[in-house]
Formats: sequence, C-alpha cells, structure tokens
Amino acid sequence: MLVSLSVRDVVIIKNVELNFKNGFSTLTGETGAGKSILMDALGLVLGKRSESRLIRKGQEKAIVIAEFKIPENHRIKSFLNDAGIVLSDEFILRRQLNSNGRSQSFLNDQIISLNLMKELGYMLVEIHGQNDKFGLLDDSTHLDVLDSWAGLKNRVGKVKKSFINLKDAIESLDKKIIYLKNLNDSKEIIEQDLKEINAVNIQVGEEDNLLEKKNILANSEKISTSIKQIMSNIEGQENQDSIRDRIELAKKYLLNIYHITGDNLLELKNALDRASIEINEVEVEIKKSHSLFNFNPDEQEMVENRLYLIKQLFRKHSLNNSKELEKLKEELSKKISLINENSENIKSLSDKKKSCEEDYKNKVKELSIIRNKVAKDLDRAINFEFSPLKLDNAKFRVNLESLVEDNWGIAGADKAIFEIETNKGFGFDSLSKIASGGELSRIMLALKVSLQSSKERASHKRTLIFDEVDTGVGGAVADAVGQRLFELGKEQQVLAVTHLPQVAARASQHLKVDKINSKDTVKTIVTLLNENERREELARMLSGANITDAARKAALSLVESQR
Repeated sequence: MLVSLSVRDVVIIKNVELNFKNGFSTLTGETGAGKSILMDALGLVLGKRSESRLIRKGQEKAIVIAEFKIPENHRIKSFLNDAGIVLSDEFILRRQLNSNGRSQSFLNDQIISLNLMKELGYMLVEIHGQNDKFGLLDDSTHLDVLDSWAGLKNRVGKVKKSFINLKDAIESLDKKIIYLKNLNDSKEIIEQDLKEINAVNIQVGEEDNLLEKKNILANSEKISTSIKQIMSNIEGQENQDSIRDRIELAKKYLLNIYHITGDNLLELKNALDRASIEINEVEVEIKKSHSLFNFNPDEQEMVENRLYLIKQLFRKHSLNNSKELEKLKEELSKKISLINENSENIKSLSDKKKSCEEDYKNKVKELSIIRNKVAKDLDRAINFEFSPLKLDNAKFRVNLESLVEDNWGIAGADKAIFEIETNKGFGFDSLSKIASGGELSRIMLALKVSLQSSKERASHKRTLIFDEVDTGVGGAVADAVGQRLFELGKEQQVLAVTHLPQVAARASQHLKVDKINSKDTVKTIVTLLNENERREELARMLSGANITDAARKAALSLVESQR
C-alpha cells in the first residue's frame, strides 16, 4: 500500500505531505485546485516521463517521495531479488527533476534506472482515468487477468515449463542435425584422409630412421672402404702376419719361459689370452659389418621415395612428425565414430522432441478447456455488477480465441480479449474502443470489483487509484459507484479523485485539495478532513460555491446513510 506521498516544488505545489490509510480514501477539491497535479506528481515516482515544466517556477528542482508497505509475499520482492536487490516490507521511491531536463530515480538511497522505477511502479500502483489506455484496456493483459482471477497460476506454470522443455528439445535436435550434416559433408574427405594415412602406415620415429639410413647410403662408398681397411689391418696385408697370428706367436714365446718365471708373468699370460679372444670377436664383427653394409644400389632410391611420401603427408596436414600424424589419425577415427554415434543420437533426440511435444499439447488442451469454463464464470461475475451501476444494456464477455497451432506459445493456445456490448444489437467490441467516458468508468469499476476475488491477488495487489472515472454519472449510479469503491477498499487500498459527494461519503479517509492565492504566489495545500470539515466539503460538492443550510443538511444525511 501507499503509506505517504511527499511533493515539493511541482507546478503550484510548494510542499505537500500526505499520509494514506488502507481501505477506501477520497481526494476532492474544486476544479483547478491541483488534484491532477498531485496525480502527475505520483506518476513521476511511478516512472512516468518527466518534463522540466513540472518544476515550480523559480526553483532548480522538484522532488517527489512515495513510501510503500507491502506484504511478505509480494511479487516485487522476487522481482528485485532477481536483480540482486534485497527489499524490506517498507521502502521509499524517490524521483528528482532538475531544471536541465534530467531526472534521477532512487529506491531508498540507491540510484536505479527509470525503466526499473517504471517496472516497480506498475507492480505497486494501478491508475485508472477516463483516457486510460493501460491495465485492463490493454488487450495483451487480458489472458493474464483471466488466469489470475481463476487461480490458474500452477497450470499456466506447467504449460510454460512444458513449452520451454519442448523448445530446448527442438533446439538440441536442430543443433545436432546441423552438426551431423556438417560432419557428413566432410565424411568422404575424412575417410579418404584416414585411408591414405593407414595406407602409408608410418611408424612412430620412422622418418628419423629413414633420414639416418639416407645419410648412411649417401656415404656408402666411404663406409665400405673404411671397413676394408680395417679388415686389412686386422688380417694383415700380403706377406704380413695378421694380428691374431702375432698374438699367438707372443703366447708361444711366453710359454717357452713360463716354466722359469712361474706366476710372475701370469698377468701377461692372461692379457694375451684376453687379446686372443677379443681379436676373434673383432674379426667376427668386421665380417658382420661387411655383411651389414653390403649396399643395394636400389635401396637409396627406395629410402628417398619413402621419405618423400612421408613429408608430402606431413605437409598436407600441416604436421611436423609421426607423433602428430598418429594424433591426427585418432582424431579422424573419432569423427567417424561421432558420425555414427550422432546418427543414433538423432533418433533419441527426435523421440524426446516427440515426447515433449505430446506433453505440451496435452497440457495446452487441458488449460484451454479450463479457460473456456472459467471465462464464462467471469462473464457472469462481471455482468452481475452491471445492473447496480445502471449498465442494464451493457453485456460483457471474454472472447477466448483458439490460436492456430503454429502460434501456440508459452501461455498456451489461447488469446483472450475482454469485450463489451454497450447497447443491444450493436455488437461486441474491445474495451479499448468504448467511446463513452461515463460508461467506461463504470465498466472498469465493475471489472475491478469482480476481479478482487482473484485467487492469486495476494502477491499481486496494487494500490488502485481512480482519477475522476466517475465523471458523467450521478444520483443512484453515483451511490452505486461509491458502494463498489467501498467494497474494493475492503480488499486493497483504493484512492478516488472525485467530484461526486455520493462517492466521497463512502470513504474512510477524506483529503481535500485547495489552491491558495496570495499577493506574490499561488500554492496548493492538502488537508485531511475531520468529521465537521468533511460534512462541509460534501455540502460544497452538493450545492457549489454558495453552501446553503439545505446542502449541509443533505451532506449530514448522506454521511449518516453510509454508516
């Protein structure tokens, strides 16, 4: 609820402090006293567009402060929690207009954007005027209003969740199809590359071995000559004993004296024995080396061709070595496997999409059946309110249209428009197209009274402000309007700006707006009326500027009749 409103330096308002109660309050005053300015000021703190002309003449800025108190479960709290703002049950909205045309918006002492202030204002206060084009006159809100009135929040939530699941399933399937298509487009190339790599069959480290072999083959003549020289030196040249023969001769000479020297030459004997053994091993290795480097003239060409093939494969795939090639081979094999796996996943995702689609359609159809039923209930509830408001020729209906399946969405398969037939035989039309201001005022009031019984209003309740929506009615109709506003006030805070004494007499709080003219300036003041002041104001509203005793008597009768 709106707890207080402070307005400073707005047009002709110098400084006004207002405190509001719960229930039904009324704001009265002569035309031009400043009632509309107060509504404009309140609009500023609710996020409406500002203009520098609203700043009181001679001042640098205008300030409007509104204090609110909300229940613990009000939706504004969860809304702000999502934005990272923690809100207590009582808080202040403040708007400051500067003479340079700029304005600042505050939630408590925290600067907020004007858009956020507008969002908060929408959740806190609902203003109805004769030219109101928002709220119930906005066709796009009607389906939400119907669902809220009928307590369909949980069912609508299930449809929403099912719709999101279906969208996610469709998106996953579409992405997988595109991904698989891209893989399939490259499948032939992948398979060719893999076939080529497998055909070449390069072993890890093979290119290094081939380079080493290439180097050996390039120096084959030098290697062969050196081995032959080694053999010649070991085996001895023509007319020359081999090394092995000379060692054996040395061992023979040692043997001739060994019986004299005994073990004194044992180490020499052992050394000669080892030399004899090792020289035999040398001769064996020389023969093996000779066989190892028995070069084939075609081998060098084969090595060159193999290296060329490997390097060509490396260049094609921008690789440096066989390890990278092996890694590429694994990646290509995985892609082939992925193509096969994703082909299977497509079926799984298609099945999931089908399941989500069936679940969504079932929930949508169930919701539509219930909506059609409760729409008729709402028709009856609102039409019941028309008679007391002297709208006997008017008829209300919820035009619940079934959308084509392609247009089904997060709210289901329905579009709701509140329609009115104001005169028999003239046909139904949207609320927003009603021409008569008086009829519109009463119709909006009938809707509000009917909708106050909404099963979900607790977390969505807003302060309702009716700004002269009772224009064009009087007598018994005016009394009925007052009664309906009073009934609304039992459920939520209601403020009516009115010229009708029958309406004002119903209020539990009566505020009067006066314009004070002085020599140098003019200003607006607002007074909370006591019982005597209230009767005097009602008498003025009944008789005009010249208040008669008869008017005072009528005012007293009017007040007493409301008790």
